Amino acid sequence: MPMVKFTTAATSSEVRAIRARLATALRAVGVPLSDDEDFTLRLLVSEVATNGVLHGAGGGNPAQRLTVEADVHHDTRRLRVSVSDPGLGRPVLGPFDTDDEHGRGMQLVAELAAAHGCEPDPQGGGKRVWFELPLQGLDHAAARQGAQTTPHRWSATETLAPLALHS
Repeated sequence: MPMVKFTTAATSSEVRAIRARLATALRAVGVPLSDDEDFTLRLLVSEVATNGVLHGAGGGNPAQRLTVEADVHHDTRRLRVSVSDPGLGRPVLGPFDTDDEHGRGMQLVAELAAAHGCEPDPQGGGKRVWFELPLQGLDHAAARQGAQTTPHRWSATETLAPLALHS
């Protein structure tokens, strides 16, 4: 069970709310985010959610839903965030012209995330696009609390396949 999970309408107006809600919820459950980690988290979840709205949910159909999940993978000290949408197409990393208005979102994810991928949504239909961010604060929080945490083990269905690169 993820630390944070919520579902929202798949509209572009919800993307801002997703950024704020995720960061607030993670802090509420004790995930230590530095300012830089918070900025990167908000940027990447915004990109993945926007992709879900534009390409996975029929261009922002309010009847469609996005599901956002986040969990800490303690043995790698990473935060894994995923956005599920009803679309079947996979995100594409591809070349873009400097004048293009679109096409940079997944490039940002590929550059800034420690890992990223796309897999079928295990809840049925659609896909789940995910990324992982290293969290430096986990070292400090564990040291302060003297806590031993049990690492989360991803199941065999939660593959770590990278996004397809197209040239």
